Amino acid sequence: MIALTTTADSVSTIVADIASQLRWIDAVEFRIDLLSANERANLERLPSLCRSAAGGKAVATIATVRRRGDGGAFDGSEPERIALLARAAGAGFDYIDVEADLSPADTVRGVLDAAARGATTAIRSFHDFDGVPGDLVERMRSVSASGPCVTKAAVTPRTTADLCRIVQAADELSGSPKIVIGMGPHGFPTRVLPARLGNTFTFCSIPGSSAAPGHISPQEMHDRYRASQQRAGWPIFAVIGDPIGHSRSPEYHNARFIEDEVPAVYVPVLVDDVDDWFDLASRLGVFGFSVTIPHKESVLARLGEAADEDARGAGACNTVVRDAAGWIGTNTDTVGFLAPLDEVWRADLAGVRVLVAGAGGAARGVVYALARRGCSVYVWNRTADRAERLVHDLHPHVPDGSVAAVSGEQARSVAASIGIVVNATSVGMHGEGDPLDWYSFTGREVVYDIVYTPPETPVIERAAARGCRVVTGDRMFAAQAAAQYELYRALAARA
Repeated sequence: MIALTTTADSVSTIVADIASQLRWIDAVEFRIDLLSANERANLERLPSLCRSAAGGKAVATIATVRRRGDGGAFDGSEPERIALLARAAGAGFDYIDVEADLSPADTVRGVLDAAARGATTAIRSFHDFDGVPGDLVERMRSVSASGPCVTKAAVTPRTTADLCRIVQAADELSGSPKIVIGMGPHGFPTRVLPARLGNTFTFCSIPGSSAAPGHISPQEMHDRYRASQQRAGWPIFAVIGDPIGHSRSPEYHNARFIEDEVPAVYVPVLVDDVDDWFDLASRLGVFGFSVTIPHKESVLARLGEAADEDARGAGACNTVVRDAAGWIGTNTDTVGFLAPLDEVWRADLAGVRVLVAGAGGAARGVVYALARRGCSVYVWNRTADRAERLVHDLHPHVPDGSVAAVSGEQARSVAASIGIVVNATSVGMHGEGDPLDWYSFTGREVVYDIVYTPPETPVIERAAARGCRVVTGDRMFAAQAAAQYELYRALAARA
C-alpha cells in the first residue's frame, strides 16, 4: 500500500493534503510529532477527518510520534510522547508505530494490548541512519516474536552490497508482516518494489516536503512505478549508474509498459560496484537492465564473450538481458545514434566525411557505428593522445582506414570537407560550454549533439543559427531506448 506521510504542522493543512493526493494513496501516516503542540489536541479526530477527506475510499490510518533520534521532531519528554501513543491507541487508528526498543513493561502496554485485541495493529520500528546492521534479520525476528505486529526496519545502505543485504533480509523474512526500507539514494529500489520485498507499506511525501531520505511523491509512486498494482512475480528491469538520478529511462520504460499493458516495472539503481550489482540482480530476479555512466565498460569486461559484436566493437555495453544460459550484453546506442541521423541525412552514409568530437566511451560507440556504415571518421579531442588511443582500439572492429585522429591545423583543414559534425562529449550538458567553439559551421553540415539535457545545447543553437540541419540528443535517447524496450517487452512476455 502507498502511504502518504504527513509533514504539515496543522490539521487543516493535513486534511487538504490528503484530499489533493487521494487518488494515489492507500494509507496516511500521521506524523503527530510534526504537529504543533496546540494541534496535537486534535489527535483523536484525525482518523475521522481522514475518512471524511477520503470520501468513500478506504484509506488506512497510521499514527506515528517519531523521536528525534529516529529522524523525528518530537520535542517533549519521553513520557509525554508515550502518552500521545496511548491516546492514539484509543482513537481508532488502524496502525500505531511503536519503536521496537520500547518493551511491553513500558507504558506502551496499552498500545500493545489494543493490538492484541485487534483494535489496532502495532508497527514495531527501528531506524539506523549509519548503515545496515549485520544482525538485521535477527533483530526483526526478535521484534516479531514479542507479539503480533508489523516489523519495520528503516536502514541506510551506503553501497550496492548493502542494498543486496537488505533484499536478502527481506527474502529471509518472507511471509511475515514487515516493512524493510533502505533510506537514501542506494536504498531507492526498496521503496518502489514493495511487492517484491513483501512490504506492507511504502511511504511517500507531498512534493517539495520530504519526510524521509528517498521519499518521492505519491503520484510518481502510483503512476510511474505502479506500487499499488505490483505483484511479487512481476518482471523487474533496471538502469544502473553512478549518479543515476538524472536518468530518463525509468520514465520512458515504465510509460511503455503501462501503454502496452505489460505487468513489469523498471527501476533506477545507484551502483558503485559492478560485481555487487550482478549479485543484487540475481537476488532480485532482474530480467534485464540498462547501463549508463560509468559502468558501460566494466559491464562489458564482466560479460566477456557473452557480449555481442556491437558491444565489443563499441567498447561499451548499455543493455543486458537474461536468457536460460545467463546474461547477454549488447549496445543499442549504435542503433539509437544512427536512426535519427538517417532520418535527417536521407541518403547513403557511405563515403561521408564525419568529424566526431570526443574520445570517451560514448564517442567510441559513435565512431564505431559511423565507420561500420562506411563513413570516413575523423576523431578530434582536446587531449590528442586519447583520440589516437580510441582509433587504435577500434582498429580490429572497423574497416581499414575508416577512422583517423586529427588535431590542431589538421583538424581545421579537414573541416572544409566535413558533411556531418558530432559532439560525443558531455560538454554542453545543462547548457554550459561548446566543445566545438573552434569549428566554423558553413550551414551545409548536419550537426548532431548526443547530449540530451538540454535538447538545445550551445552546439545545436550555434549550428542552427548558421542554417545547419541538426539532430538533438533526445532523439538518440528515444531511439536507443525503443530498441531496449523491444528486448525487455519480449522477456516480460515470456515470464
